[in-house]
Amino acid sequence: MKYFCFFVVVLRLYINIKTIISLNKKYQIIRLLALILIWTGCTNKKDGFSYRVFHNTTAKYNGYFYAQESMKEARKILDKEYKEDYDKILPVFVYGDEKTAQSIYPQMERVIDKTQLVIKRHNMEVKGRAKKKSKRPELNKWIDNNYLLLGQGYFYKKDYFKAGEFLKYVSRKYKDPEVLASANNWLAKIQLESKDWNQVIVSLKKAETGEIDDEIKAETEQIYADYYIRKKDYRKASDHLTKAISLIKRKKDKARPTFILAQLNEKMGESQRAIDLYEEVVGLKPKYELEFYALINQAMAFNSRGGNATEIKEKLNKMLRDDKNIEYRDQIYYALADLSFAERNIEGGIDYLHQSLDSYVDNDKQKGKTFVRLADMYFEEKKYEPAQKYYDSTMTKINDENDRFLEIKTRAETLTELIVNLNTISSLSDDIVICEADDEKKNELLKNRQKRIQAEMDEKLRLAQEALDAANEAAAASGSTGSFWAYNPILKTKGKEYFLDVWGNRPLEDNWRRKYKTQSFNTTEENEVKGENQEVVKGDFYVPTIEELKADLPCDPSDLSIAKEAIAKAYYDNGLIYKEKYDDFEPGIESWENLVDKLDQSTYHEMTYYQLYRSYYNKEQNGYTSFGCVTCKSKHWADIIRKKYPGSEWEKLVDNPNYLEGKDQKRQSELEAYRALYIQYSSGNYVSVIQGCREIIEDEPDNYYLCRHKLLRAQAIGHMDGQSGQRENYIQALREITISCKDLEEGDIAKSILAKLDGNVDDPKEEVKKEDLKPKPEMEDSPFTEDPMIRHYFAIIVPLKTEPKIDFNNLKSKVTDYLKVYHKTEGRKVTSNLFGREYQILLVKTFKSADEALQFKGIFQANMEELKDLNSSNYEMFIVSKNNYLTIFKQRNLQDYIDWQKLIYN
Repeated sequence: MKYFCFFVVVLRLYINIKTIISLNKKYQIIRLLALILIWTGCTNKKDGFSYRVFHNTTAKYNGYFYAQESMKEARKILDKEYKEDYDKILPVFVYGDEKTAQSIYPQMERVIDKTQLVIKRHNMEVKGRAKKKSKRPELNKWIDNNYLLLGQGYFYKKDYFKAGEFLKYVSRKYKDPEVLASANNWLAKIQLESKDWNQVIVSLKKAETGEIDDEIKAETEQIYADYYIRKKDYRKASDHLTKAISLIKRKKDKARPTFILAQLNEKMGESQRAIDLYEEVVGLKPKYELEFYALINQAMAFNSRGGNATEIKEKLNKMLRDDKNIEYRDQIYYALADLSFAERNIEGGIDYLHQSLDSYVDNDKQKGKTFVRLADMYFEEKKYEPAQKYYDSTMTKINDENDRFLEIKTRAETLTELIVNLNTISSLSDDIVICEADDEKKNELLKNRQKRIQAEMDEKLRLAQEALDAANEAAAASGSTGSFWAYNPILKTKGKEYFLDVWGNRPLEDNWRRKYKTQSFNTTEENEVKGENQEVVKGDFYVPTIEELKADLPCDPSDLSIAKEAIAKAYYDNGLIYKEKYDDFEPGIESWENLVDKLDQSTYHEMTYYQLYRSYYNKEQNGYTSFGCVTCKSKHWADIIRKKYPGSEWEKLVDNPNYLEGKDQKRQSELEAYRALYIQYSSGNYVSVIQGCREIIEDEPDNYYLCRHKLLRAQAIGHMDGQSGQRENYIQALREITISCKDLEEGDIAKSILAKLDGNVDDPKEEVKKEDLKPKPEMEDSPFTEDPMIRHYFAIIVPLKTEPKIDFNNLKSKVTDYLKVYHKTEGRKVTSNLFGREYQILLVKTFKSADEALQFKGIFQANMEELKDLNSSNYEMFIVSKNNYLTIFKQRNLQDYIDWQKLIYN
């Protein structure tokens, strides 16, 4: 028996070779018999040459080999699915996010399964071996490698706890320096992903001890670099990455770390060094995408103080002429724009940015970058109208993951408000001029307006035709078949781009293209002009008639008064935007001066005089002196306030410039803010009132007028609810006031309103039930308990009464098959129970804790391949502890638990 295992190994190798050559049944039978002999005859409890040969050979060429192949396959999947973000420093290692991690679950399950099998069957544990004095070779030198691979399998599954347990075991049990270094390297990676910063350096220090292969040393240095990049210590990260590159042998493996090193130097402001390193990347002949961005980043790193950009420009222009870069041209033009700006060629840079937009194919991210670059430039130049256009366009191309999302969103909104106010001023001022003209002059002015609208429609029609022609050309060039837009993705994309550029984001409504909707009519492909009161209707580009324009004028005295108030509000609001949002005093002052110059009176005059007084007062405090300008002094506006509003708080503010200091300053500021919101409320701007009051309630809990803001907000909510035929939100807001402001006037007012609402039963739809006013039961009253550290299940609720009827057994089989592929080594089971006559509950169990169950739930619901049909259904899916599961069945309160767990686990 001593040499039996050695014989079996030889026999097995022979069989494998013969099986490759031929798949005859004879060899299959021989192989089967040999395998039976192997497992029955080769024990791992005895020592000897033949035993060691057998277990070492099998451990390496069976389990470990196939586990390695699965790991290679997984890394290829990660590389394929991972989308690099070249606007940021590239990650040193690509592990994938939660979604991509799920795509390699089958491969990682195979890694875990194979390595665990090797460890179980081929880990030779011979009794008394340690007592022998003679030096004996290691029993099975592949067990430690299998443990390392096992830990990596759990690491890529994002199960860092289990991965760490196996790797710590290796670091404690095995003495080989390279095995220890690899184990500690992977432990450091786990600690990095877990943000256990202190332990990272400890593990890396352990990885540096002993004689270690350069490849492992290079990995250690790269982990150091990864650590310092995450800590934003780019100098140290650069030093370690430089060491790592010097240790890497293969040229193609140097490309990525060299690219990252170039990015780090760029971050540190070492432009020329960065450019040189990007050039090195190109010389290493990496994959084309990395080479392309190395060339692009050379341009982005260029600093006009550091040298001549001619060579870089030549390379970029050469890339423009290369047809394989058609989809990258927008980025190339952007890089050329960056070079132009670095050389202070602003006009040329803007031209390149527009060429970048014209070269757009499908890179929304790049288009967003170009939009925001143009927007920022115009904003810095205080050209707010084009800035608004490009910030607004940027919002169609970015999401809330963008670092500047909130800043861009705020600028887009405030600039849109600014432009809308300017348009309101222009449009209503023109309307007022027309209203105050005699009939002959009025008709003349309306005809001029009609011509302007006609010119705008003609231009939009021309742009529409150009966009359609361009889309057709693009479709033809791409080989797309079918000219009908609904079946042609290129036409749809181009059409959407054109629509947003011309019309912007529009609400979904009938006749959305028309400003004037007083008349319905049929349109034809091309209509001719017929008479004075009829104009061209060409397709959807409608021009209103003179009568329609006249009907839309605010010439009625009440309408005229509303129009003037709207103009005053627009002037005042714009002044605030310029001053408060953009710190741009001059246009703010100009806007307020226009208000008082062009309008005799409005509810905004009082605040506007004070804003002008404060603006000039602040300027004078900073050394400003007016020469020959009477209105350019704070005294001028102070005198107007004293004359028009004697004894008012505004006069007190003027007479005592320090009045706004301390407590009084705070209170007056709060009062001014409240009055501004109240004016908006009086004007029917309820959305702004709700938002403004909410900000004060949340951010200023000690505001003197807090309850007044709450009541104002409640009233605005009431108006909004009234428009939609409901009042639940209004009631809730009032009820909160009765609690938080119960001893104040606002609390009494809220109680009074609620009493009236409660008694209003004329319309059954408007009836308020007393139960609706009661608070919801507190969490302490729930029969369910939160025990995150006990056993949990994952549950799917499947309705029984559906058409067509659900095949529950098939559904259960799908979940079981999924577990076998993606979670084979976790030992999960699928069970089911009936819940009454309406539902079947499918359970996946058991999980050690709520966190483990929640992690599984996220992975399960994100699978849109094997589980696409299940996850696309509306089935309730949740986690439940063992105790709460029993409570559900005892009390038959499934829906109560579903509502409860959403508060606890979501």
